[in-house]
Amino acid sequence: MPFVLPEVGSRGDQWRETLMIEFGVPTNEADLLIRYDPELFWGLQPDTADFQVHQSENLWIDVATNSLGQRDDELREPRSERQLRVLCVGDSCTYGSGVRREESWPDQLERLLPRDRFVEVINAGVPGYSAYQGVRYLERDGLALEPDIVIFTLGFNDRRSWGGLSDAEHAAFARAQDSFLARQLNRSRLVQVVRHLLKTAQGKRSVDRSQQVRTRPRVSLSEYRALLARAASRTAAAGARILYVLWPVSSNIASEQPALTSHQLALIEFCAETGNPLVNPIDRLRPHSRIIYLDDDVHMTMAGNRIMAKSIRSALRELNWLDN
Repeated sequence: MPFVLPEVGSRGDQWRETLMIEFGVPTNEADLLIRYDPELFWGLQPDTADFQVHQSENLWIDVATNSLGQRDDELREPRSERQLRVLCVGDSCTYGSGVRREESWPDQLERLLPRDRFVEVINAGVPGYSAYQGVRYLERDGLALEPDIVIFTLGFNDRRSWGGLSDAEHAAFARAQDSFLARQLNRSRLVQVVRHLLKTAQGKRSVDRSQQVRTRPRVSLSEYRALLARAASRTAAAGARILYVLWPVSSNIASEQPALTSHQLALIEFCAETGNPLVNPIDRLRPHSRIIYLDDDVHMTMAGNRIMAKSIRSALRELNWLDN
């Protein structure tokens, strides 16, 4: 049913566009899954029990997080000399919405990588994340985990609209409104966003409501390119390597000449211009188009996630990043 956040003074008008969202997840379950974050807007609750969130009998997502709020096991410390740590930064497609944790591509990638050394693939995907949130997470938390390799899979949510402001503007607004009332407003907004993401990610035809009132993207093309560059420079400064991944939607693989979004094209152009490696799995996915997508045409089945994992493994092998 729709949820209406009460208006809070004149500042409430700036959020009015996005205050009514139909929920498909019970309030108590959504609150167990997500938490407010003053810099990233939202994140996963840490130490979440292993349970399933149901929209209906056949639509579900299983949830279990570690102490860092990641859909993963606890990180193993201390690190051994032969350990290889891979950090996967992304959105719900990395998180694995619509499939069990062991079916997500980060988990499948870990099982595909060499067994002659300890390989730890960390799933740091969070539903709804944009490149703005991913880069900020990388700078604040991700690189502190000392990854050897960062796999960056973001851009799909960047072209969506959010209340008429970009993510950077939302962050500036939140900083300017650093008060108890503003924090409560942000928490309420956060719950709305992630409940909607959960609803549309669980095998049901996704409706991008922002298309109807789209004003400006969460991350513009120029901001996206700058964030891609920032991710590369920050990762290199930390002594790690970065691999970018283009995440295709079903329309990208419907024909031999895929219709790519402007953000997808920007990612391809950025990697070509800078020499950063890119995984573009469209050709690998096209022969399997009937079995790789859930009904929303964005999130992938276990089979689709496996192809993504194999594509990333092949790239890591070609780059010789698994041996040094």
